[in-house]
Amino acid sequence: MALACVMALCCTAQESEQDLTAKYDAALLAAGTPAPDFKLVTPDGDTLTLKDFRGKYLVLDFWAIWCKDCIAALPHVEAAFERFRDKDVMFLGVSLDDNKDNWVKGIKDYRLEYLHGSELKKWRRTDIAPAYAIDWIPTIYIIDPQGKVVLGTISVDKAVKTLERITAGK
Repeated sequence: MALACVMALCCTAQESEQDLTAKYDAALLAAGTPAPDFKLVTPDGDTLTLKDFRGKYLVLDFWAIWCKDCIAALPHVEAAFERFRDKDVMFLGVSLDDNKDNWVKGIKDYRLEYLHGSELKKWRRTDIAPAYAIDWIPTIYIIDPQGKVVLGTISVDKAVKTLERITAGK
C-alpha cells in the first residue's frame, strides 16, 4: 500500500512537471512567428543582432547566473552545442543578468563555449525578455535561417529532439 502511494505521488509529480512545461511553452512565441530583432552586447563589447545569424539555425538560451534552474540546465545546453555546432546551428546564450562581472565569471566557471550576449539590465527592464515572452528561465528558442521561430520551450530535451529532426542527414 505504501509503495502504491509513493508511486502515485511520483506519477502526479511527473504529470505536474509536464503540465507546467506545456503551460510555459504555450505562452511562448508560436512556431512560424517572425523572431523579434534584438541588440545584445557580448562580454568583449561587440554588438549582436538577430540579422547576424541569418542563414543558419539559431538556438537562443535565455538564462541568468542567479537562476538555479538555469545553472542545472547549462551542462545540457553546452552538450547540445557540442553536438550540433558542426551542423550549421549557432547557439547564443542570452543572459538576463545585470552585473557584467558575475555574468562573465559564470560563462568561464561553467566553461560555456558558445556565444553570449546581454543587455545588462534587470530581467523585467530588458527589451528582449518581453519581446520573446520570457516569463520563466531557462527558456530556449530555435530560430530558422529566415528568422522565424521553430520552437519555444523550457525543455532542453524538447529542443534537442527538434534539433535532431532539423539536422537529420547533415
